[in-house]
Amino acid sequence: MAFRVAIIGTGHVAHLHANAYRASGKAEVVAIADINDEIRAAFQKEYGVPNTYRDYRTMLDSESPDVVSVCVWPHLHPEITVTAAGTHSVKGILCEKPLALTLPAMNEMITACRQRGIALGVGHQLRHQARVRTVRELISSGAFGAVRRVWAVCGSGDLMSNTIHTIDLVHFFCDDRQVKRVLAQVDPGDGAYRFGHPVERTSVAYALIPEEGGIPDVRICVESANCWSQGYHYITIECVDGTIEINRPGSPPVVAKGWRSSGGELKEMGEEPDPSTLAVRDLLDAVEHHREPVSNGMTGYKAVEFILAMYQSALKRSIVELPLSVDTPDPLRHFFNWDGVIRGGRGTAFSTTGAVTTTGKIS
Repeated sequence: MAFRVAIIGTGHVAHLHANAYRASGKAEVVAIADINDEIRAAFQKEYGVPNTYRDYRTMLDSESPDVVSVCVWPHLHPEITVTAAGTHSVKGILCEKPLALTLPAMNEMITACRQRGIALGVGHQLRHQARVRTVRELISSGAFGAVRRVWAVCGSGDLMSNTIHTIDLVHFFCDDRQVKRVLAQVDPGDGAYRFGHPVERTSVAYALIPEEGGIPDVRICVESANCWSQGYHYITIECVDGTIEINRPGSPPVVAKGWRSSGGELKEMGEEPDPSTLAVRDLLDAVEHHREPVSNGMTGYKAVEFILAMYQSALKRSIVELPLSVDTPDPLRHFFNWDGVIRGGRGTAFSTTGAVTTTGKIS
């Protein structure tokens, strides 16, 4: 079947979604909604979208889409996702990351979709990247033994916008097991905002996945925007019988070495398919076969929960136990003493040197 797709928000990330739906061969973007008339009109012209709206609710009622992409700022994700889930025609929703900024909001989104059997996908498309799948397969093969320690670096950007991808990959490589303890330090910086919410300058976290069911414990270190550690989603996975690296600067995409082998084993990568297209195909397949997408509501929840636990740990100056209670006072607002007012543009963020950039890019 050809899925009828509606996209809400036509900024930068919406282009990834539109191209992915087009490349999937199984969907057509029939409508878009955005309150910015100029941006919406340009998007319509570029992709030949038949119908456009200022009000996404009117669009949902008028167009009866099968699938909805939510491509707006994070604070708007919950309201739009829950509204889309209540639309009779909707069978799948692809919400950009972070899923939301609070635990109760994420719970509401996941519950709304589950109650109607809607496949909820989250924009952690790197799970579908060829090199990431290669690492996951190497781990699952058992050739390197159980994962024991993971060191992950996101050398630029902030936790909610960039390092959240790194954290999601750590979870993916650990079979999405529940992190139980987080100890973190976070430099709040001097008041930078990105996508409406405050962002930190730099941070580091130590975390533990405890032993369970005979599977050994895993120790985790995550570094975010640390100018001393280079790499973007650079992850080292130490296993019982070897080590696997992904995205090491100056090296092949994946380097794997068994402790008992005579030499290193390099995993060559051919041309990598676009992960956004693969993520869309996975969502559409999940709709057709009534299953959870690879990147789903709960995996998206865990990535945000890890970050909120970091803020909570930095605020309390102690170890934080997970899963966090939904009654936990909002760690993001409390850590930054944020009044909840939405500020800042897409590119207003700290660089790895601590300087605020206002050019729309992170230096």
